[in-house]
Amino acid sequence: MQALKCEMCNSSDMIKQDGLYVCQSCGTKYTVEEAKKLMLEGTVNVEGTVKIDNSPFIEKYLANARRAKEKEDWKEAEKYYNMVEQNDPKNIEAIFYSTFAQVKSALVEAETKDKRQSVFDILKKGVSIIDDNFDNTSEEHKNLLPQIMDDIKGLKRGRIVPTTHLQMYETRDNYGYGNVVDRSQVVENDSLSVTYNMIDGIIRAYMDSLANIIVEYSSETAKELFINNIGYLSASSDLHEKVAPYIDGYKTPKQACAEIAKQVIISENTKTKEVNAQISALATKVCPKFAGYDDLADMVREKLRESNPDSKAFKRKKPILKYILLAYACLAIIGGIISLLIAIFS
Repeated sequence: MQALKCEMCNSSDMIKQDGLYVCQSCGTKYTVEEAKKLMLEGTVNVEGTVKIDNSPFIEKYLANARRAKEKEDWKEAEKYYNMVEQNDPKNIEAIFYSTFAQVKSALVEAETKDKRQSVFDILKKGVSIIDDNFDNTSEEHKNLLPQIMDDIKGLKRGRIVPTTHLQMYETRDNYGYGNVVDRSQVVENDSLSVTYNMIDGIIRAYMDSLANIIVEYSSETAKELFINNIGYLSASSDLHEKVAPYIDGYKTPKQACAEIAKQVIISENTKTKEVNAQISALATKVCPKFAGYDDLADMVREKLRESNPDSKAFKRKKPILKYILLAYACLAIIGGIISLLIAIFS
């Protein structure tokens, strides 16, 4: 009888644990009956092309990965999703969650911004190839699209340990000047906005994948997701123009800007706040999804400024007070220097 060897990695390092045989190299588990089948006597010669069906193992790994994900055991989830991806490279669940698990682990570790960003960059690469492996005939893939978006956005709701940076301190002598007598490095926490920006970057990368799926398959699921999350894109994003031909009634920020600008009532004496109020009200009516876009309002104001250069609303005020305060500060400094020189030479 042959030695017991793992079918997945050919390792013979197997132990029996909780009634199952577990490969110590790749983690594959076998029941007693499965282990017996691996220990057949003799060898078998096979000619021609042999197609190996790994689907039972893939299903087993997926089940283990999903259980670990449910328990938020991210190290275990990462391991099993990696095993799924090794055997099924086009499995978009494994492509995404193998790296998503790395991010979840990184978020609870005190680490520098650069180190955390490197983990997010791996996830961004995984997200960016979801469209390449999307199967529009698969209900499982369609159901995964909103689940992935929810989990990315959910990163902000989970526990996050802030990133850190080294702060340099200098200690000088009692007179406040002279040579540095001591220097030390102190670890300080960054704002959570640093990590939030990384998460937003992943959402934007996923929006890019959704846009490609919309263009390639006209997927209704992808369209709905894209529309519901366009607030994560800037008004100047190329993705608006990319998906517009494939989504009925989709109005790009450029189109919305032109439509709003035509309806703003403006005269030579119109004030800035009156213009802003009109833009805000019209944006809610013309393009509700873009209504909160600051850069859309900026686009409209710029367009209005070009066509109404003489209006008070767009005449740039000269910062007179700023110049007065600056002149006063300069005079105070000069006066102080003169007083010091008088005191020295008197």
